[in-house]
Amino acid sequence: MAEKFIVVTADIIDSKKNLKNMELISTSIEKLNTLFKNDLAAYFKIYRGDEVQCVLLPTENVMKIVRNFRYALKPYEVRIGIGKGEIDNNLELYNNKLKNVNPWENNGQAFYSARESLNHLTNNRSLNKKPRTYFLNKLDDKDANNLTINSLLNLYDIVLESWKLSQWDSILAYEQYKSLEAAAKNVNKSYQSIQRSVSKACWDEVKLCEEQINYLICNH
Repeated sequence: MAEKFIVVTADIIDSKKNLKNMELISTSIEKLNTLFKNDLAAYFKIYRGDEVQCVLLPTENVMKIVRNFRYALKPYEVRIGIGKGEIDNNLELYNNKLKNVNPWENNGQAFYSARESLNHLTNNRSLNKKPRTYFLNKLDDKDANNLTINSLLNLYDIVLESWKLSQWDSILAYEQYKSLEAAAKNVNKSYQSIQRSVSKACWDEVKLCEEQINYLICNH
């Protein structure tokens, strides 16, 4: 039986030149697998040293997971291809996991679309050195919904690319602890510092955009 899933396939930009700390990447990937275990049908897994893949359930956390993935791999930057479609693997209903939780050992339309999305970025001279995200739910980048999603993703990524690491840290803390006061206390920063970072990052606007992209992906 084929199911509808969302596949994320990513590679590290200029990995041959920049990739030096595989232990950091492996540790970060395992933290993501723990943090988002309820949203993952197949876990984040590294392949050939510089590619990472996972399978997501179509939940409200898809774009949050993509964003956290970018953050987890800092200081490395990644290209991310997202594909939606069927996978030729049964879902274990008791835990919402594929029978084979290694994404690289599965097959189906969602994987083809994710790979084609990543190829689009890799083969585009204006994008292949930039941390960008591309989405396909079918192998048609001229589909109206795909065009809309990818236009939003491009602008979303441009904003995230402008964030300093201190802004990433502050936003993730604010998101985790639910208030500026709690975030400041738990990351040992001042309230004013957290507030300034969140404001300069245009977090409220980015969060709304993220939610809307997520809705389009999951309901497209």
